[in-house]
Amino acid sequence: QTLTNLIHLDLSHNDLKGSVPMEIGKLTNLQELDLSWNQFEDDLPLSLKDLKLLKKAYFNNNEFKNITIPTSMCTSHLEILKSDCNPSDHNYVKCQCCTHCCLLGTDNCEEVVSSKRSLAIDHVTKKRWRLRGNM
Repeated sequence: QTLTNLIHLDLSHNDLKGSVPMEIGKLTNLQELDLSWNQFEDDLPLSLKDLKLLKKAYFNNNEFKNITIPTSMCTSHLEILKSDCNPSDHNYVKCQCCTHCCLLGTDNCEEVVSSKRSLAIDHVTKKRWRLRGNM
């Protein structure tokens, strides 16, 4: 039996390792997904595109290595998308629609303000960001 009526899944701070299972895309009523503060690796599953009701997603502070958040997640109903966007971190995540970019290993997340959620990110210091939206 699947949990198709599940709307909030919080797996944060559980020391989970390996890949995010692609079956997560079967949770079609999911509105909030928190996978932060684990040790997930590899790419995010393409099945995330099936989460059409997703409003909040937290992928920050994991062990993802040089991945790209699927652009299919960049929908108008997505209110929050947090990830590790610091290009100087070895776990840099490319994200065109992130609303918050976090410094790996900390709760230091900078809000990204952009009407189109398409960003030009300039790393200023290891702890401070300057973010510009593309118009």
